Amino acid sequence: MDREVRVLVVDDEQDVLVHLSNILKRANFEVITAAQGKEVVRLAKDAKPELILLDFVLTDIDGSQVCQYLKEDQDTKNIPVIMMTGFGTESAKDKFRNSGADDCISKPFTVEDLLAKIKTILRAKDLSLLKKKRVLLVDDDPEFFKMIKLKLEENDYQVIIASTGKAALEEFVREKPGVMLIGISVPELEGLQLLERIRKEDQDLPVFIITTFSLEERFKLARKLNASGFVVKSMDLNREINHLLASLP
Repeated sequence: MDREVRVLVVDDEQDVLVHLSNILKRANFEVITAAQGKEVVRLAKDAKPELILLDFVLTDIDGSQVCQYLKEDQDTKNIPVIMMTGFGTESAKDKFRNSGADDCISKPFTVEDLLAKIKTILRAKDLSLLKKKRVLLVDDDPEFFKMIKLKLEENDYQVIIASTGKAALEEFVREKPGVMLIGISVPELEGLQLLERIRKEDQDLPVFIITTFSLEERFKLARKLNASGFVVKSMDLNREINHLLASLP
């Protein structure tokens, strides 16, 4: 690995914990361990690992239950979990699928297979985080561009700019942003029409509408089109931008 990544390894057999820890340390991972399921959620919150390697069978709590707890908790739900299992039964597979685990590796496994699976999961996580931090800003107001771009970049967002609705559609397809900010009156393709086109492609993408006014009908239509929120170009634009930043993923 190019950097040291913290991995939480969970298994109730001490020799397995030692063996896996040695493998991961030799591969330049930082390793923390747990032998019981009830320790995992606390350790995941306190130590903030970037990945959890979790045995399916534990003495105190079933590994699939531990994974469910992790995925249901706001603080730990985004930590990738790889489940280790020696069972190939349909009931075991069902438990794995229902637990929310990101992947599974069957015992016995080779060092090469384990490291390849870990690296694949971490690469996908990094790409997902990169996407979330990519903002497509659609507006034709240079002063607003300048102010909001600066604020977003100060908060580690990558800003892609489009000054027309048609250009925004092209950037949406090419860049696959994690967030969109759309001016309500951009040229070529008006903001709400653009939002409607975006929603045909992606129902879940956070999209915020930028407006200088708050006509009730337009707000109603934007809500109907599943806008995530609004940025009003008011006298206190800094406050509006801070509200926006608090809402972003």
